[in-house]
Formats: sequence, C-alpha cells, structure tokens
Amino acid sequence: MRAYLLKEAFQFFWGYVSPYWAGQFLDRWCTKTMRSLPAMKSEAKAGRPQ
Repeated sequence: MRAYLLKEAFQFFWGYVSPYWAGQFLDRWCTKTMRSLPAMKSEAKAGRPQ
C-alpha cells in the first residue's frame, strides 16, 4: 500500500512548471521514499514463505 501511495504522489511532480518547486517536491518525495524502504523490506521478508 505504501509503495502505491508513493507512486501516486509522484504524479504531482509532472505538474510543476518551476524547476525550483519541482526540485523541492522531488527532495521531499525522495526522503519519504528512502525512509519507507526499510519498513517495506521487513514486511516483504516477513511475508516470504520459509
């Protein structure tokens, strides 16, 4: 679910006209994405069959 929400949020990037604000958005989006990776990895590992 988290990955889907991040993907959907990224669609706002294409609406920016100003390179400055596009960069600000991208910085925030990348920070959120990098912070969520460990949680997604642990969820994937927990759901993997043994």
